Formats: sequence, C-alpha cells, structure tokens
Amino acid sequence: MIGQLKEKTNKVEIQQIQKRNPLYQDFLDFDITINQFKIEQEIGKGSFAIVKLATNKNSFIQYALKIYPRFVLLDSQKLKNVKREITVLKKMEHNSIMKLYYAIQDNQNVFFLQIILIMEYIGKISLNQYLKIQPRKRLQEDNAKKIFKQIVEGINYCHEKNIIHRDIKLENIMLDNMNNAKIIDFGFSLQIPDNKKLNIFCGTPSYMAPEIISKVEYFGQKSDVWALGILLYVMCQGNFPFKGITDRDLYAKIKKVNYNFANKIFLILQKTLLLELQIQIQIKDQVQKRFYKMIG
Repeated sequence: MIGQLKEKTNKVEIQQIQKRNPLYQDFLDFDITINQFKIEQEIGKGSFAIVKLATNKNSFIQYALKIYPRFVLLDSQKLKNVKREITVLKKMEHNSIMKLYYAIQDNQNVFFLQIILIMEYIGKISLNQYLKIQPRKRLQEDNAKKIFKQIVEGINYCHEKNIIHRDIKLENIMLDNMNNAKIIDFGFSLQIPDNKKLNIFCGTPSYMAPEIISKVEYFGQKSDVWALGILLYVMCQGNFPFKGITDRDLYAKIKKVNYNFANKIFLILQKTLLLELQIQIQIKDQVQKRFYKMIG
C-alpha cells in the first residue's frame, strides 16, 4: 500500500514537471537510452548535478554523464537553466569546448526521474587541480601560453555565436592527458545579441567583474573577458589578485581595482600572448584593451 502511494506521488511529480514546462521534452534525444551504458564511479559533483564515468556497452567508448536529479526538474527555474545549457551545448563544435552528444530522460523508475547529459570524457583533472600540484602553484610560461590560448579560442568561438559563459574559472577548465584545455559547465550561459546589456548578479565571486558587483548594466562578453584576465593572473602568479575574508570584503577590493593589478595583467599578456603574431584572436585584443585602458 505504501509502495503504491509513493509510486502515485512520483507520477504526480512527473506530471508537474511537464505541466510547468510544456517544452520539457523538445530538447531531449530519444534514439538512445541509459541502458546502453555501464555507469561507473562519480568523477564530479556540483550544487545541482553529479558527473559519473560511463562506458558504452557496445563501443566501449568512455563518456562523462552529467546527471540532473528529480529535485532539479521539479523547480521550473532550474529546469529552464538545464534546457538552456543543453540548447547552448548542442550548438557547440569546438576543440576547446566539451562536446555534448546526447541529452536523455531516464524515467524508467519514477522514483529516480533524471535528465542525463552524455558528454565527452576528457579526464579527471581540472585546471584548478593541475595548478595545485605545480611548483609554487603556478604554470611555466610555455605551458600557460598553450593552455590559455586554447581557452581564449574556445571563449572567442562562444562569443562569435553570441553565447556568453558567465562562469569562467579554474574549476570549469578540464585538461586531457596531453594538457589540452576544454571548457565545461555552461549552466549559467546565455545566448544574447552582443549589443544587449545584462543586469544579472551571476558568477563566482573571485572572477566577477567590477560592473557585476556594482549591480550596473554590463555587456556579457566583457564580463567573460574580465574572468579570463583573472584566470590568466592565477595561472601565472599562483594566487588571486583580490582576496577578502568575506564576499563583501572581496567585492569592495574588486570595485577598487587599481593600476598595479591592471599593469600586471598587461605585462603577463605581453609575455604570454601579445608578442606572438600568429595568435590573432578577437578576445586577445579585448583583454588587452580592457586592462590597458586601466593603466592608460
């Protein structure tokens, strides 16, 4: 009796999911099922999803499965974010961006209704983890140059499609066994015209641009560029340019960004990228202009 009641309750929850978002299934793939994969150990975890390693039972190819559980799907805003992430990733085809192969619904058991993103398996180490095992927790110039160039190319590709990432950080860069960089986690991403401003408080505190913290309108691409500058600084210096005991303290220091920080970023750029004539990337120029203006 209790089992039947639970099953009925969960069926109602499934109906609620679909009622709250009538487009619930228009972004899913139905020509593949979770039964085609052997699910293995957990390799990552976030606030709203876990990532597990899986192997295709026929091809023996390994994949990363990003699994969104039922409690996420029952929240209309979170479900909207999942749909947006899937929609954005399906438009991506770039060597520096983790590839999404399928997005499926696993509802064989109503107790464990999930949306699963079947993605490229890159490896187990993030740029954040990689830095921690380096001498002085920073990269040698040639290594930093290679990795940062790949990240910049990936973000530039996004911007050319009017997609902003909004959460560029060490943890969202994965490295394969050849130290090639792949950008992951497009859960906060948006596709908007490049001339449209945002007024959304979004991102990871240490990487937030001053205009986001100040809660004024801003261009999304420029906030990504700021985050790239922070990323490069940490890669080359081994620490963050702004530190605070609390987020409030950190935000105050970011808003008071000064000559010394901007000058250091500019000098790092000169050493790692700007002297290489073959690297003609739009974001390289944006990063240069953003920080050069501050030391102008």
